[in-house]
Amino acid sequence: MLEACLVTAFDGEDNSSKIICEKLKADCKKIILPNDKKASCEMFKKELDSGFRYVFSLGQKPLIKNKISVEDTAKLNGKILMSNAKSISEIIKKFGYDCYISHNAGTSFCNNLYYFGLDHIAENQIKTDMFFLHVPFAENCNMDAVAEVLDKTINYFILIHD
Repeated sequence: MLEACLVTAFDGEDNSSKIICEKLKADCKKIILPNDKKASCEMFKKELDSGFRYVFSLGQKPLIKNKISVEDTAKLNGKILMSNAKSISEIIKKFGYDCYISHNAGTSFCNNLYYFGLDHIAENQIKTDMFFLHVPFAENCNMDAVAEVLDKTINYFILIHD
């Protein structure tokens, strides 16, 4: 049986994704991934293979303020993988927080993890929905408010698929 939910974030003393992940109260497993592409994917693979219904991966994104960037696209070597960003963006907005759908998960750790996760899920036919959410840097948002809306969003997904 699949566990309900996994939340990932990247390590770093001032990394807002880590800080927000640690603030979450939702009933889900949380892991902090190293800032190393290979090591983070190896750690993530073990978690994916153990089985989760939903994966919410968090990363921090410069230039956004008081909103969440919901990624729908991960790219590697000209190959594009997509997820259902619309479903989660609608829920985040329903809970009163601004967000938008982005078509660019970045060029480094975030995109790498997102691509790896979507590819691994598809290749192994794992019944997991993965979402990648970029949160603002700490100075560009109220991290308690972001954690609160993510708690509500995660609990919503858990409840509707219980």
